[in-house]
Parts: sequence; structure tokens; C-alpha cells
Amino acid sequence: MLTLLIGCTPTPDVAPDVLSEQLKSIDQIAIFADLVTTTGKGLINTNERGTLFIPTDEAFKHLDIEQKRDYDKATMMALVASQMTTSPLPSANFKSGTFTTANTKTVRMYAGRTFTQIEDALVETADLTIGNLTVHLVDRLFNSAILVGHDHNTHASGHAHGGTHQHDMLNHCGASGPTPATVQETIAFRKKTSAFLATLPTWGPEAAASRAMPHGYALMGGRNNGPPYIHYFSKANMEDGKFMDPNAPEGLMYGLTADGVVYPISAVYLTREASPQQLHTLNCMYMFHEHDALPGIMMHFFHDAYPSTNYGLDHEANPILVRQMKAK
Repeated sequence: MLTLLIGCTPTPDVAPDVLSEQLKSIDQIAIFADLVTTTGKGLINTNERGTLFIPTDEAFKHLDIEQKRDYDKATMMALVASQMTTSPLPSANFKSGTFTTANTKTVRMYAGRTFTQIEDALVETADLTIGNLTVHLVDRLFNSAILVGHDHNTHASGHAHGGTHQHDMLNHCGASGPTPATVQETIAFRKKTSAFLATLPTWGPEAAASRAMPHGYALMGGRNNGPPYIHYFSKANMEDGKFMDPNAPEGLMYGLTADGVVYPISAVYLTREASPQQLHTLNCMYMFHEHDALPGIMMHFFHDAYPSTNYGLDHEANPILVRQMKAK
């Protein structure tokens, strides 16, 4: 129990100079360390066995606080409580779902294959320690309104995360890998997909996600329609009998880029008719899979602005790479 935050029987404070040195030993958290250590004793008790999600310096760049570092103790206690749990939560126990912070607020976690997202924050470094605390570094605050009076984590409508793939069908190129002709065909198709994505609108960080897009796309309800991703699907394109038409993909994925622009990063191609084997023989590089709540077999084809090691055919968008993008 984090007694210093929720007012139970006191436990010994960590001396400010000791805590300051512990925080200074961790890279990329100078702003958080400054805020905490200049506010006074009692904000963090490292003798407790909780978990602290420390915002990195990157997290604060998106907030209007550069000229204000003299927050009162109550505000800083509220901030720390919103970024902390009252029990250990190592990365080995990360799973999609929800958990409760020390200020009794529920936050959502999505545990992807290559990343973990909590609300709008991405875990950048996991499983550090300060005393008995488990520490993870995150690139956004869970509740920025504590410092600036309004929540900056509202780039899209909704925060629904979770869900699972029913199963994955990895690309089957064999031991020799794709042929040069196959690679060139894939690159050419990616360029066509990127040209279509470039015709779609983008919007800035203060605007909510549009519920209707050109070409009959509508905001997908339910899973995965919150930042840093937004999904749209077109009923007409899903029912036109075509597959892999670069000018009419069945779905779209938008991402939140580093400059705060919501930007189309991927076309989603979906078919109800083809069998897995037919799709494998169509092109060995394509990574087809099924999603819960969506009919048929699907694949992503990422914009050529998205960093990729598989010619744009990534299975899952890495939100850290999306944020590093610059909208063209």
C-alpha cells in the first residue's frame, strides 16, 4: 500500500537527496525528477512494493508546462498517484485489459507483440527499480489534466483496446525466401496503396476522429478505435467482390504521428471468399490472418512512409514507429 499517497499509517520517507540520486540514475526523466524532488518529501516512498510508471521527458514535451515547475505538493501527489499502482506489476504480468492506479482510477492496457500501451502511453523501458518499487518509463501521462487542466490524450474518439487474433497465418516463402520478382511486385503494390492513402484527409491533434470518411469509410466501433490507432471500414468495398484493389481497400488504419497529426498509415485488405491456402499461393510475402469481429481473412499494407522490415507487410503496427513518422 502506498501510504504516503492515500493517507494511511505513515512509513519512513525517503530522504530527498537519496531519491534525487536514484532518479538521476535513470536516463530521460529529468523533468519528472525535477518536478518530484523540488516539491518536497513524501511524494514517493521507495520502501513500498508498488509500481511507478515514470513519464519520460518526451511525455512532457506535449504539455504546456515549460514555464511552470512550481506545482504544489497536492498536485504532484495526484500526478504520482495517477502513474502508480499499489502492487508490483512487472512486464511479465502485462496483459490486455484494465488495472487500477493508486488514485483508484481504472486505466486500459493493450499488450501487443512488440509493444505495451496504457491509455495513450507506450512503455519505452520496463522493469527498472527504485528501492522496492518496480519502475517502467512511459512516453505519455495517463492523466495530463492534473497538470494542465485538460486532457491531452484525446486525439481520437474512444479508447477501446483489446481483442485477440483468432489465429495468424504467417507468410510462407520457403527457405529460399521471396524471389526478386516477388519483392518488386510487392514494392509496386505498396506504392499504389500509398498513393491512395495520400488522397485521404489528415487532421491535427486537437480534432476528434471523423466518423465518416471519403469513399464510404466509417469509424469502426468497439475494439482498437482509440489512439494511437483509428480503424475505418467500407461496407461497399467489403461487398464488391474485389480483393487487393489499391484504390478501394476494405479498411483503413490511421495513426498518431510524432507531430501530432492523425495520419493514414495502412490499408486493410479483406476477403471473405479465398481460402488460407489460396492466399498463401497468391504471394508468399503477404501475412494474412483473421481478426475477431471481422468476417473473412485480412492483411495490412502500410504506407511507404512507415518504417518497415517487410516491404510494408507488417502484421502489427508498432506505435513507437508510427509516432516517429512525419506526415508527408
